[in-house]
Amino acid sequence: MARDMARMEAVHSRRCKHPKSRCNCEPSYRVNVWDPRMRTPHRKTLPSYPEATTWRNNVRAVIRAGTIRKPSTQTILEAAELLLEATRDGSWLSRSGREYKPSTCRSYEQAVRKYLMPDPLAGTRASEVRRADIQDYVMRLRKTGLGPSTLTNKVDPLRVIFRRAMHRDEISIGAADDPRPPRPGRQPGRSGDADRRPPPRDERAFWATAFHAGLRRGDLRALALGATSTCAGDRR
Repeated sequence: MARDMARMEAVHSRRCKHPKSRCNCEPSYRVNVWDPRMRTPHRKTLPSYPEATTWRNNVRAVIRAGTIRKPSTQTILEAAELLLEATRDGSWLSRSGREYKPSTCRSYEQAVRKYLMPDPLAGTRASEVRRADIQDYVMRLRKTGLGPSTLTNKVDPLRVIFRRAMHRDEISIGAADDPRPPRPGRQPGRSGDADRRPPPRDERAFWATAFHAGLRRGDLRALALGATSTCAGDRR
């Protein structure tokens, strides 16, 4: 019979009445997966059963595929410093296979120096970061008053770091694969947030012309003034 590759056990708080009585805490889960090729166990403690199950299944899959490596000890800050240096000298390329633009390099450096470096996430090992850690970082950025598009730009360096680590199989068994911040919601005052009732009957031709011709507000105003002038000339 094949050896069981993984074990998972609940870790209860010290004040929990388990096992003498019914559990009254929210236990975390310790996962231990044996790697026969590397002859070493892969261990991780996660805060919920679904996360622990997902991590265990991911580890099993990469062990079977033979692509697993020893987890990297590099911290997020060390990876960010390497990112800034590599994007400046052109040794790292974008997803399109091109060198990063100078404006992108400046944006990454500002995001790392001002926001990522002072954050507690910077000292965490990349192989130990979970999705919840990324979301917590995004929430901390949001509290600084950043707008949705700016927030996305500030998380971009972190996304590049994790994407490269995944491609190098450095965090293939991690739970923070290619982090994506929440999509920004619609801004007040944009189309779609306003009343969706149809326009008045005498304005429908006006709005149909705007939508089908792709006219902007200034074009519409000029069109309306031109139509008025033409009609006045006809009367004269």
